[in-house]
Amino acid sequence: MYKMVDYRCDECSCIWEQFVDGTESVTCPQCASEKVHRKFPTPMVTGETPYKTLDKYGVPGKKIVSGNYYRSK
Repeated sequence: MYKMVDYRCDECSCIWEQFVDGTESVTCPQCASEKVHRKFPTPMVTGETPYKTLDKYGVPGKKIVSGNYYRSK
């Protein structure tokens, strides 16, 4: 079963994707070095942050009329 895996070369800092099945050795496509390691991709998070939602719709529930958070907007 082939998987798409991200790799990074330790010699030339090249980053690439490659289909691998787990039994073959991986070499860098630029410098042909075998000093490569698997790079774990960072997940992309989309959507609104809670702060943007609060700015758009306000604080749910009771209105704050005094205290530390009264003038926070």
